[in-house]
Amino acid sequence: MKRIITIIFLFATMFLVACYSEDERELTRVDFQKLSKERNYEEVLMITDNETVDLLKKTIENIKWEDTGVNMARNPDVKATFFYTDDKKPERLRELGVWFNENTGTGTIASIDKYKSHGELNNDNANTLKNIFLVE
Repeated sequence: MKRIITIIFLFATMFLVACYSEDERELTRVDFQKLSKERNYEEVLMITDNETVDLLKKTIENIKWEDTGVNMARNPDVKATFFYTDDKKPERLRELGVWFNENTGTGTIASIDKYKSHGELNNDNANTLKNIFLVE
């Protein structure tokens, strides 16, 4: 009997965890700062238009993330804060740094907050983020 209750409890827990994921939180805005040629961060800019926010969400979801942090030799080219909202929970912020590799056309994206994760940007993802964040 204990075994049946344990199995039911495990399945119920897995079901609840599977039902509530980051996908249910909606990306509503992204604030970002570009690194200037003088190696200082420029003023914070805000992205709120639905088309660009949706493109950023799709790009971030397209990255294969690893649950480890990275140590980079230089400051990120872009620092971005992603704002996720949910009707039932408080707003959640993800702070990410983006490093572009001009030689290969790729890049790295990594958490610069308490969450330790990173992902590699292929050419398409790197170009998408460049076009959003680095356009003058």
